[in-house]
Amino acid sequence: MGGTSQGDPTRRVLIVTGHHTLRVSLKDLINLESDLTVGGEAENLTEARRLSGDDHMVLAIVDHLAFTDREPLRKPVFPENPHMPVILMTLDNELDQLKRALAAGVRGCVTKQDLAEELIPAVRNVLNGQRYISRELLVGIPARVRAAILDGETTEWNE
Repeated sequence: MGGTSQGDPTRRVLIVTGHHTLRVSLKDLINLESDLTVGGEAENLTEARRLSGDDHMVLAIVDHLAFTDREPLRKPVFPENPHMPVILMTLDNELDQLKRALAAGVRGCVTKQDLAEELIPAVRNVLNGQRYISRELLVGIPARVRAAILDGETTEWNE
């Protein structure tokens, strides 16, 4: 049953960021939803990968700063739970970063400045099997390329 135990209708989300204040804010936003709960918190990818092995975890929200030269963004993001969808929080609206994230299997990208408005819609879309990209990240990208990004296509990106 989609990452929940039989008697528990809530879906567990893993939060990954080294910023305590951001972690608390994300936890508050998620825990306002009756069907979602924060099932784990990690300051870095090493810790997150350990927690991601919990088969009750249904989604990870990861700060782009968690990825470093030593811990690059790669596919799958969480080898311990390779089918767990990932939403990336970012400051950048660069097409190259978006391409790398989607190529690594990230299902959603949300800008940090738009978290309050876009995080829960992103979580809902991704948990429903859809891709979610912040409006801010799509600004300036031609319509055909935007459609390809949202559909998961990569052949139209070289404009």
